Amino acid sequence: MIAYLALFSSLTIHQAAATSLLSFLFTGVLGTWAYQQRGTIDWRITLPVCLAAVAAAFLGACVAALVDPRPLAIAIALLIVAAGAYVLYPVRLDARGATAARPASAGCSRWWAACRASARASPARAGRCSPSR
Repeated sequence: MIAYLALFSSLTIHQAAATSLLSFLFTGVLGTWAYQQRGTIDWRITLPVCLAAVAAAFLGACVAALVDPRPLAIAIALLIVAAGAYVLYPVRLDARGATAARPASAGCSRWWAACRASARASPARAGRCSPSR
């Protein structure tokens, strides 16, 4: 979203990053509410992670304000390319601890198979396998 805003609008890279992050606020609050309704949030883990994220976001904003826009745009572009490469070719550890590449769809297939097996064992859980939930 940052790259799109910076390239196809009159926003600077700093403004694009801030606009993108602000849009995540609304989806984050809504997502948190939805998962809390299901009771699937472990707050003992969530609260420390969120507090650390707030502190890191503040420090990151301070650093980003000091950085020239061109290197910041290059860093964001490299991060997008690296994330895309990881999605296409994720790395996992095998039983010996060595890295082994696997197809991107392997994780989803295992999740889906486990979800269907769980739904067969407990029909009340069947709705949780739905992609729309």
